[in-house]
Amino acid sequence: SSPHWAPMSTSAGMTYSSTWRKASASAEGLLRTKSSRNVSCVAKIPGLDSVVNGVLSMMQAQTEALAALPGAVQSLSAAVKNLADATAGAKETVQTMNRLAHRIEGIVEELEEPLKALAPGMERMARVLDDPVVSTLPDALTQVRRDLLPVLRTIAETNERIASLASIPGASALLGRRRVSPPEP
Repeated sequence: SSPHWAPMSTSAGMTYSSTWRKASASAEGLLRTKSSRNVSCVAKIPGLDSVVNGVLSMMQAQTEALAALPGAVQSLSAAVKNLADATAGAKETVQTMNRLAHRIEGIVEELEEPLKALAPGMERMARVLDDPVVSTLPDALTQVRRDLLPVLRTIAETNERIASLASIPGASALLGRRRVSPPEP
């Protein structure tokens, strides 16, 4: 075995040291030279240690990736469940929107004819409201209120006084019967 090699960690029940020993033993068998004294020696191949260490590093990375796989699958399952829940919520929302659209469509169909029948009257009213005389109405109403309401109040008070005088005994003879005369043309 190589003097630079150190035992690696175990993962999933496999030890790298046993795998390395098997590979090293087969390499020694190929590189062994027979001498007259039956002494075996290993020829050193340049860069073999870095290749073996690279392979072992890759195997360790692959094993760590496989060890992380259950957590990734669990996260993916949770994401799929959340997606399914969101899809169900979206489905309910679409169904609600469809019901609402059908109700609105029914209301529009119900109101369409009456609104169409109102259109000519609304157009006439718009023409009337566009007349400049309409803009003078607030001033005219203010003037009527200012001038006519006091006169009407005075007439009402006079009628009350006449009614109270009529209740005095003998006043009706003095006041005479009130006759309403037709207005003159």
